[in-house]
Amino acid sequence: MDPLGLGFDPESASQVARAVVPYVVTAVKSVGARVWSRTEDAAVEEAAGWGRRLAQRIRGAGDSPQAAAVVDAVDDVVADPDNEDTHAALRVKVGKALAESPQLLTEVVALLRQATGSVSGGIVVTGDRSVGSAGGLVITGDNNRVGGTALS
Repeated sequence: MDPLGLGFDPESASQVARAVVPYVVTAVKSVGARVWSRTEDAAVEEAAGWGRRLAQRIRGAGDSPQAAAVVDAVDDVVADPDNEDTHAALRVKVGKALAESPQLLTEVVALLRQATGSVSGGIVVTGDRSVGSAGGLVITGDNNRVGGTALS
């Protein structure tokens, strides 16, 4: 159920985790270990924005083993940001932390609502050759032709 129009059930920790991880991975790929920085660094904020805020909010969830596991999982993504297995492990750890704390789940959903409202159409795209669109024609691939005209 998606009563808020977010694209996921805000009461499902695993679905919220699936929505959080692309933001965090994008932040890590942009700024690396500085994702944990609490300084008001405009360059870091511009590059990492919502992913950084989401990671820091989950990290600040207290001394729970699940929050500590999220920190370790983010650090694994920092060490190997292109490894899909580290992304999957992060998703599992975030889901467990959210399932443990209904308050944290509510706070993270609120952040996601803000994040999706701040991006045109709420689009988050990660990975090589990925494409995001809020509408219009999108053509991907190599050596495509449109109306007989080669695209480069």
